[in-house]
Amino acid sequence: MCGVLGDRYVDVYSSSVGHDACRPAGTKWIEGICGDPEDYWPTSLPGTVLNCGLIGKRITVVHSKAEGHANTAAHVERAIRIALLER
Repeated sequence: MCGVLGDRYVDVYSSSVGHDACRPAGTKWIEGICGDPEDYWPTSLPGTVLNCGLIGKRITVVHSKAEGHANTAAHVERAIRIALLER
């Protein structure tokens, strides 16, 4: 976070421990390479050997899920509020 209020480091790692891509669907905040997205996502990646269809999954290419975004947003909002109070 940077700009008018100055630079600040916002730690989202600590609060996300235990929510990695290897956790069960209801616990993980990160979707791994092969995941459970909507049916229109491909099962394989053309030009590669990657085929998530072999394990009943689809290509998701590592990305945050809504829970991970919400966690980050809450921490960033808190940092902004603290910075504003310090002005």
